[in-house]
Amino acid sequence: MRKNKVKIFIGIISALVLIVCIAAITIVLGIRSLDQYKAQLEKANAELAENQKTVYVASQDLLKGDTIDETTVMPQRIYTGLDSSAYISEEDLGSTAIVSISANMPVMESMVTPLEITSDERVYEMTVAHLMTTQANNDIVDVRIMFPNGEDYLVLSQKQVKDLQLGTSVFSTYLNEDEILRMSSAIVDAYTTTGARIYTVKYIESNLQDEAIPNYLVKPAVIDLINSDPNILDQAEMTLNLQARNDLDARLGAISEDQLKAVAEGLSLDDTAKTSVIREGTYSASSAQESDTESDEMSEESDDSDNTSVSDDDSDSMLESDLNINETE
Repeated sequence: MRKNKVKIFIGIISALVLIVCIAAITIVLGIRSLDQYKAQLEKANAELAENQKTVYVASQDLLKGDTIDETTVMPQRIYTGLDSSAYISEEDLGSTAIVSISANMPVMESMVTPLEITSDERVYEMTVAHLMTTQANNDIVDVRIMFPNGEDYLVLSQKQVKDLQLGTSVFSTYLNEDEILRMSSAIVDAYTTTGARIYTVKYIESNLQDEAIPNYLVKPAVIDLINSDPNILDQAEMTLNLQARNDLDARLGAISEDQLKAVAEGLSLDDTAKTSVIREGTYSASSAQESDTESDEMSEESDDSDNTSVSDDDSDSMLESDLNINETE
């Protein structure tokens, strides 16, 4: 009996020792795993901190050609694995977007190009070019001149359209001294040559298409004319601007009623500009007809009055002749 109690006691002690050993091993392994988890967490936090950068994101939808500045982008902290050099920095503010950028999208270095301004570059207001009906701000265009014999020359290459006023065929761009001289010569050429016209052509994708080389040559005679009469340049600009505007109106007016109706129905909009052009053309035509009718009526009245006057004069002459005959008798 006593031996059984000793065996039971030894068994209990052995079980307790085994439990303690298992618990100790579990605790040790748990501590080791916890240390590993802590190390992994610290590593992950370090990687997150390393990949967290302050970059500039678009504060609004930007179009190609828009200026990158404090009004169009804002700083924001993001997580990224790219190097900081992949994004624009404060030094890049003032550059120009070469692609469209959606709002809240980080602005990459490859999305902009620095605005390089030379010492002789100025903002030039273009008022003489025939514009495309689809012309829009930030378009990249060439300015060309075409002569009535079919010869066509490139005056300005890859110019950005700024501050477009399509209604008056006016926009602004940057020109240097040489380009201003070439443009002035082309203006006088177009003014003094009947049938010559200055117009713009738009690049399909200016980022992929190389800049064309201008081949228009400034004629010495034109330069002499500009120097001899400074007012001729202003006069030429006003005349060519009016011609460009009239041509644009003609192209807009050439849109058929069916096309206008399709636009209105497809977009659920009233094309008031086109309607206005049509109405003005109709009103002008009817006014011209009324004016012609009134002129004809006035001419007829004038002719009747003249005939009456002639008849009266003839009657007076006949009376005087009769009186003279009577006196003689």
